[in-house]
Amino acid sequence: MRCSRAVGGPRLRGPDRTSSSWSGTTRAPCPSRPLPRSLPLAAAGLLLAALLAAPPAVAQNPHFDSLFWQPDLSNGFSDPAFIKAQVERAARAGTRNLVLQWLGRGRDDVLDHPADPVRVLLDEAEARGLSVWLGTWENPAIWTTRQPNLIAWKRAMVVGTALATRAAERYAAHPAFAGWYWTPEAVWWDPPDPDVLERLTATTAEGVAHLKALSGHPVAIALGPGGRGEANLLPLSWCRYLQGSGADVVVVMDGIGSAHLDLMLAPALYDVMFRCAERAGATLWADMELFGPGGAAPNLRRLQAQYTVAREGASQVVGFDLSHHLAPGTVGERFWRGERARADPLPVQLVGNPALPWEDGTLFPRVDAVLPAPTRVDRVELVLRGTQPHGVLINGLNGGVHELGELSAEHGPGRDEWTWVWQTDGVAPVVNGLRLRLKARQLAPLVVEVRVFGAP
Repeated sequence: MRCSRAVGGPRLRGPDRTSSSWSGTTRAPCPSRPLPRSLPLAAAGLLLAALLAAPPAVAQNPHFDSLFWQPDLSNGFSDPAFIKAQVERAARAGTRNLVLQWLGRGRDDVLDHPADPVRVLLDEAEARGLSVWLGTWENPAIWTTRQPNLIAWKRAMVVGTALATRAAERYAAHPAFAGWYWTPEAVWWDPPDPDVLERLTATTAEGVAHLKALSGHPVAIALGPGGRGEANLLPLSWCRYLQGSGADVVVVMDGIGSAHLDLMLAPALYDVMFRCAERAGATLWADMELFGPGGAAPNLRRLQAQYTVAREGASQVVGFDLSHHLAPGTVGERFWRGERARADPLPVQLVGNPALPWEDGTLFPRVDAVLPAPTRVDRVELVLRGTQPHGVLINGLNGGVHELGELSAEHGPGRDEWTWVWQTDGVAPVVNGLRLRLKARQLAPLVVEVRVFGAP
């Protein structure tokens, strides 16, 4: 895997600004390469397994060079005070760049709101030295078919360029305005047929050219894996699409949070896309999905390994997204603040074979984690692969069986894995062991790992 970084650190350019990470920079090799080009995929998997088993120590909080922002009017984007608070959060964390994902979505149009939230965003960003990229129009219909829906893409281009034309009249001269984000994201279940890809690329190229003609600012497009994403790593449809689009920046959605791609394949994703971007003369940004399937919470272990691979694979890491998955109290926000997965599990003996479905002679499948001595325990993590249960219950074993509650599920670290977590919300109990059992009778999933942590 390779990466390209702007010497002196990437910065974004607006009118009268000094430097840019999207073009005109001197490319330098990364100082360290965890995945050389000749490294086989199996070895890449072993490396990621090592990262998950012993997450690297991070001296500082993870740094997102840029942040996506979905401007939902019902989620605060109509409130100038909310916008100011969000920009302040980003600025305090060292983010230099905000990417407004769209100006319109369906029938919603942020340009028509009387508070003019886009100008509020630009003004607040300028006051704190941040740059803003403006999106166009999101049409959900583009993802309704396995092959790209060309009619929906054409409509997204027509409506999106019309919105951008209106936005350019208002904001193109604003000092914080840095570029355009072409909102229709190239995500398809199957690699497009050649004629479909040709028409899709022509539609996107027409939209990109229109945006460039509006103000002379750079244009970013996005693409990423859909379906079972490994199918997209072999055909070069992404490369042909990117080369024909005329974009300056390609934002690669990693597909990990949406469960389109397994974390093990992320290095291959960035390697493929670096080569595509280099051939097209574009800069590669990594879009880190800070969520799980259906908006579920991600697992911290997954986020740590995901960030490490993204940071090594692209010139910028973009967090998705500021107002939702980095909102206060979310797992993404805790990760952003520097919280790390626990790395000090206690030794336990698992009663039963964890490499097989759980076995139980009574009512529910279960597994017992037996400690070498009575210990005060405050956290338990159970990693399951495959079809996930409706719930998992936990009991303390200490001269009897004592109910401790129910575990909550977090997505990761693998695509088909979920980490079920129990964390005490009071005094940590002293136990000889712990019993984990399914909440309801069903086909038992595969037990990958059980981690038990002692209270400080």
